[in-house]
Parts: sequence; structure tokens; C-alpha cells
Amino acid sequence: MKMKTQIISKVFIVFLLSYVSAFGQMNEYNFKREISEPNNNWHKIILPDDIFSKISPSLSDFRIYGITNNSDTIEAPYILNELKANTTVKEIPFKLINTSNKDNEYFFTFETNPDEIINQIKLDFSQNNFDWLVKLEGSQNLTDWFTIKENCRILSINNSDANYKYTNLIFSDSKFRYYRIQFNSNVKPKLLSAVLLKEITESIIVRKYSITKSKTEINKSIKQTIVEIQLQSVFPISEIKLAVNSKYDYYRPVTIQVATDSIKTQNELNYLYYNVSSGILSSFEDHNFDFETVFAKKIKVTIDNNDNEPLEIGNIEVRGNIF
Repeated sequence: MKMKTQIISKVFIVFLLSYVSAFGQMNEYNFKREISEPNNNWHKIILPDDIFSKISPSLSDFRIYGITNNSDTIEAPYILNELKANTTVKEIPFKLINTSNKDNEYFFTFETNPDEIINQIKLDFSQNNFDWLVKLEGSQNLTDWFTIKENCRILSINNSDANYKYTNLIFSDSKFRYYRIQFNSNVKPKLLSAVLLKEITESIIVRKYSITKSKTEINKSIKQTIVEIQLQSVFPISEIKLAVNSKYDYYRPVTIQVATDSIKTQNELNYLYYNVSSGILSSFEDHNFDFETVFAKKIKVTIDNNDNEPLEIGNIEVRGNIF
């Protein structure tokens, strides 16, 4: 039986000149759009950007109908998927086989299975308030050493203004039997633990949404930088990337909020925000902030400067997953 297939929901509209009578029973839906005729048992539809401003956040108000030649209406079941990147982390067994030093130069050597690939080493030291540049090398025989990465900065800050530690070494996939880290220190480093990892994140396509307006305000009285972002429409967002043009080292707490409602006063429109993510904006790490998907048009990023010089915020990117 030949079937004309339509997607009908409270969120999508296409005015059709045919099958008007068939759609009479579906007048409770505000928007309709025709979809291409399926040729398999399962048919994939990528939801376009302009749909998200008209649907509920639960994404529960889609209906898919087919119309037969006899104008009978058939509702089709569907599964709604959000395409998310899948990350797997494998911990690699190892042995710490050597801890040595010469003057102020310290070495830690690890032995692993030579068939295992690693791309991260997470270190933890008992000390606070250090700043070391680490060199990472690999070897198969403890004699010939090859540089994997150098000038990797690890540090710890613990004072009245900050409590921050970054001691991860991230590098390209490497396969050696032995790994050695070395660095200079005026005090003897006390290594509490090390974890060798292989992390794999599958690559997926995400949507980058257009920013129609952004405003950065430095509030000296509360020692904050507030960045307000407005998108072209309501979109499902799950990632914000901030570029910082400042060239000095920095460490700043960050809170990301989205507007959920607004209150109109006599002079202006005031928005109500709620938190979706918080973290640290640091010169030592990537500036990507990931969170569970939320629907948003207005976003506010608050950076706590404390007594530090405000950062110069550069390009901002807002992205979301495909449904």
C-alpha cells in the first residue's frame, strides 16, 4: 500500500494543500511538517535547529502519522536519541620501579606491559604550593630514552584565595615498557600515587550555534566578570568554550547559568537564571565546559576575579548535540 508519511507535532508546521480532511482529526497540533517517505523499517530524521524553540524541554510532544490512499491515519512509533560522545577510560597496571634524584633533579620510573597504550598519567603529591615543569620520556630497555612530552606544567596552589591542583600529564598515544618523569624541585617531592590511563573519546558531530549578542561587564564592587550571551533562538546546548586573550597565568572559579524565565518591570526585563555548570577557568587546562543538555537562548557566565586582574575574554563558542 502506498503511504504518504507526515511528521506532526506541537512544534513543527508546513501548510499542506492536500490531505486536509485526513488531518482534520489532528487539529490539536500547532505545527506540521512533511518528512521523506521511509524506505526501511527504521527511518532516521535529524531534528533541525528551528524546531527547538517550539517544543517542550521534555521533547515528548512529537507524533508521526502516515496517511493511506483511503485517508486512514496511522500513528508510527519512534525512538528519540541524543547523539553523545562516548568516552572510555582504561586503567593500565604498572609498577613504580625507581625513585631517584641528583641534586635538585628528581626521577620517577614506571614499568608497564609493553603492549599497552597510554595517553594520560595522573599524579598526586602530598605537598601543596609547588610549580614544576615535567619531562616525560619512554623506553623499551631503560637505556634508550625518547621524549614524549616536555615542559608539562604541574602545580598546586593552596592559600586563602585559592585551592587548586593540576597534576595530569596528557599526551599522544604512546606504547613503551618504561615511562620516566623528571623535574627540578627545591624540596623532595613526595609522590602519593600515580595512575596510568588510556582514554578514548569517539568523535561525533556537534552543532555550533550562532551568537547574536554578547556583553562583558566587569563589576569591581563584587570582583566579578559577567558575560551575557544571547543565541539566535532557543537551542539544546551542552558545551561552552571560552577563549582568554590574557597572556599571564590565571585560576578563576566560573559559574554558567541559563535563563528560564523573565519578569517585566516598569523599566526593563529581568531574567531568572539557574546554574547548569561550574568549574575552574585556568591557564593550565582547556576552557571547555560540558554539562547535560539544556534548552537556552540566554546564557550568563560569571567569573570570580577576587583580587586579581580581570581576564580579557575572547571568542565564545556555544555547541549542542544532535537529536
